[in-house]
Amino acid sequence: MALVPMALWAQSDSTGMGNGLTPTVDTITTTADTLAMKAMPGTAGADEYMEPVAYRAPNKNPIYYFGSPFASHFFETPIMIGGYHHDLDIGIGLNYTYLPEVWGWNIATYASINAGWYMAGADYRLSKPWNATDWQLYGDIGVRHFHFPYDREYAPVLAAGIRMSDISRFKFGLSSATMGIMTDFHYTYFTFGISLTMLFLSPILVVL
Repeated sequence: MALVPMALWAQSDSTGMGNGLTPTVDTITTTADTLAMKAMPGTAGADEYMEPVAYRAPNKNPIYYFGSPFASHFFETPIMIGGYHHDLDIGIGLNYTYLPEVWGWNIATYASINAGWYMAGADYRLSKPWNATDWQLYGDIGVRHFHFPYDREYAPVLAAGIRMSDISRFKFGLSSATMGIMTDFHYTYFTFGISLTMLFLSPILVVL
């Protein structure tokens, strides 16, 4: 019984301080420029000692390495309009393009009021594999056959334009559109085209 008060006193957290003394706490101050801080990953000090990493773009288009997510075959119906005053000409045509990766080729023909147009040329894909839209450039050369004998029966033709299409799981481009310009070195014509799929679906969409 005599030892119980002594045991309770020994377990108490508060003890009296005699002689007016107050406890002191030693503090240690560190700076971010110490060796320990620099050795820790993810700190500003560690970043100062990280070597820069240089990246070099490949010489070839990334499609050659990652594959093409875009369609390879495009069938379109372009419309042409141009001329000047009484020589205004309007026509409709067909265009086929084969573009497997970056470079491809195409053929186009038009039947207009005044002439027949026959062209062939090359296509170049601008988009990379991670782009959501397929952008292309095309350029054609050909010949124009005039229906009426009082004008030049044959004339050279140049055409250039751009195509836009969406990513397709199929090899055939279901939705595409073109816009370009064409000349027979006498008059200038504008061309606008849409894919055959969009052409067939447009009457149904109008009805719905």
